[in-house]
Amino acid sequence: MGSGSCTCCRSRPRCLLTGAGGFSGQEMRRLLQKSGYRVIGTDVIPRDDLAVRFCDSYVRCDLRDISATGRLVREKGPFDLVFHTAGLVDLAADYRMLHAVNVGGTDNLFRALLTLPELPRRLMLWSSGGVYDLSLPGPLDEDAPLVPTENYGRSKLESERLARSLAAETGLVLTVIRPSGIYGPGNRYGIATPIFLAARGGLAPCRMGRRGTRVGTVQVNDVARAALHLARLDEAAGGTYNVDDGAGRTLDALLEAISERLDFPVLPLRLPQRWLTAGLGLLERAATRRGRQALFGKGMTEIMSLDTFLDATRLRRTGWSPLYPDPIAGLLETIDGYEQRGWL
Repeated sequence: MGSGSCTCCRSRPRCLLTGAGGFSGQEMRRLLQKSGYRVIGTDVIPRDDLAVRFCDSYVRCDLRDISATGRLVREKGPFDLVFHTAGLVDLAADYRMLHAVNVGGTDNLFRALLTLPELPRRLMLWSSGGVYDLSLPGPLDEDAPLVPTENYGRSKLESERLARSLAAETGLVLTVIRPSGIYGPGNRYGIATPIFLAARGGLAPCRMGRRGTRVGTVQVNDVARAALHLARLDEAAGGTYNVDDGAGRTLDALLEAISERLDFPVLPLRLPQRWLTAGLGLLERAATRRGRQALFGKGMTEIMSLDTFLDATRLRRTGWSPLYPDPIAGLLETIDGYEQRGWL
């Protein structure tokens, strides 16, 4: 089956956007529409949810359901481009659930796309910097060892490998992006966690993580810009690209900036990593028993003890550069956005 250009709606190319209601998905939708694309969005949330209301077309679909995924693709295809942002981002989730969403959903999407008379020109797959061996000192480039340190990273690496295998068998052109920690005004997890804790008076009045630990960061708009840039680039076909702002700020520096902005001082004390991991592990298990996502748990504290920033030289050589090169400035803007939304 060939990968010819889609003949539909040439004046306004059609994009399938999975995870359209998610943090990255919403930003991707805005950028695509601003750039002249028609967005066919899908997610598990209802059609009338504000997060997906502005898609040009929206179909509620759980990608774990192969039948529903097939109907979505048959009814709305063909597509010029596919942006696969959908996934479960949860460092506390059971691996079976992570596998079902991140691997099973990718498998079903690929197999549904292969039933179309014309394949998309490109499928952009969202992976994660968590696929690397983060116990190694950063920055890590795309050739660094792929030894995930937690279950989320394992599921994203398996999703990547499955997608590459299917792409090689079928001719569907794939490009993989591996973002660092994504932040921005619409985010409620990951890097957002210390912001919410500090705003509510719950950030421990001491430093967390190991001294000198550097954090990989990238603003969500820069991730969307990188994805669209690479989707249009012939040389990116079949490639893998880290997405990182390149700042490599320390966790201490980010915590200090957040605390100063929110007027919640951090004392010059540092909790032993084992105490932090054990205590928050208990809170994580309690949240899981209640069916909730733990904002701050054992998995996240383990990540805090490691260098997590990536080398994005390969991406920069294609002509991309971040609009937000300094995560401190970007996080302060993010806090402004949280306050405007009434989240703090």
